[in-house]
Amino acid sequence: MNLNKILDLSIFRILYLVSLSLEMIAIVCDFASIFKVLILSFGLFVFVYNYIIKFKLLKIKFNFLILGFIFVSILTSFWNMSEDFLANLVFVYHFCLCFFIFFGMYLEKNGEKLKLEFLIVLCYLVGFATIFSIISLIISVPQFNIILKNHHTGIVNNRLVGIFTNANLLAFSMVISIVSCDILQDSYMKNKFYFLKKLDIFFILIKIINIFEIFLSDSNDAFLFVVLYFIIKISYNIFSKYEKFSISRLIKGSLILVIASSALFSVCFVFRNMCQNIIKDYLYKYVYSNINLNNSNILNNNEDMKLGRENYDISSGRVTLMLQGIELFKINKYIGIGRANLVNYGNKYLTPKLIFSDLHNSYLTILVSYGILGFTIFIIFSVLVAVDLCKSLFQSNSSIFVKLFSLVFSYCIYAIFEKGILSEISFIVVVFWYFLGVTCYKVYYKPIK
Repeated sequence: MNLNKILDLSIFRILYLVSLSLEMIAIVCDFASIFKVLILSFGLFVFVYNYIIKFKLLKIKFNFLILGFIFVSILTSFWNMSEDFLANLVFVYHFCLCFFIFFGMYLEKNGEKLKLEFLIVLCYLVGFATIFSIISLIISVPQFNIILKNHHTGIVNNRLVGIFTNANLLAFSMVISIVSCDILQDSYMKNKFYFLKKLDIFFILIKIINIFEIFLSDSNDAFLFVVLYFIIKISYNIFSKYEKFSISRLIKGSLILVIASSALFSVCFVFRNMCQNIIKDYLYKYVYSNINLNNSNILNNNEDMKLGRENYDISSGRVTLMLQGIELFKINKYIGIGRANLVNYGNKYLTPKLIFSDLHNSYLTILVSYGILGFTIFIIFSVLVAVDLCKSLFQSNSSIFVKLFSLVFSYCIYAIFEKGILSEISFIVVVFWYFLGVTCYKVYYKPIK
């Protein structure tokens, strides 16, 4: 029995992403959670075999920082011993998977195998988002609100949720699909995998569907994410044309960027409002007019029905969460309270209690969970990786690297307003580490001669 094939890192990464993505779908989320636990258990053997038995643990870039952060998270778990102690250790294990198996994928010797894995993952991300987005539209039009597996689906609180468990998760999946399509359309991928040359129209159609669903989900974070992705690409295209740096060129490029960014945001806002109004008018005219008018409650609900949030707190409670996070940070400033203890400590020390199970700010969550020490280590690691990526960006003429770079950096801004980076064992987190790993592969990978 060949352990290298059974405990293959590529197989684990693909299966893990699949299990996490299915957790976002209401009708299969319970099954997906069980599947995730099984894959996580399998991942422990994969990690031990590939990084401990094979002594690859210390070969990873910035290993002293990574191991330092792991040590702080373990120390925090023991220091804040509670009923969530095991859950805190599971988070530590999750960090190991993110840092070593995903970020450290460049350590693998077979570059061609990694490229094939990347193709499979991209195709899956596009297929997953497209299939479930179409199903979401199909079930949402004839029935306004449906309960599946104790989840409200369809159109909930004037936002398209479809068969996803949350409107923001639907929107995030659409963003990842758009970026994946963009990467699959890259000339590098087309030259590497010839069949992609025939799918341009298909990818354009998918992008249109994905953007349409982001608009209907009315997710501000996802909207910002996808617009930032294209703005960073535009920025590179503007400034990379200048062979020599000068103040006048910097000013000229900055003005062009500001104008282009403003125009892009404005056009997207206009199209979002148009899409919401068109769908709302269609639902009124062709769907809800056929509902039994004898039921006055249904009629009144339909007359009040809107698409898109109106007169809402644009922060969606994030300002309150930030203030609550600061109060939790004061409990243990140096090594934090542990990620799994957020809710219990919020219930114990906050009045009113924590309004959500997460702080909806990835960096604040790390600060509160692992204190100044853990946060500082993580930020130093992030800055060092960012510096290497920026150096490679200006030294490389690779369009696919520009797209990967744009994705990683737009996600890092997106994470200010969402629970990402490390704060959850979820698709929204792990898919970032996958793309970061692929991006770093372009920087750190050294083929075996």
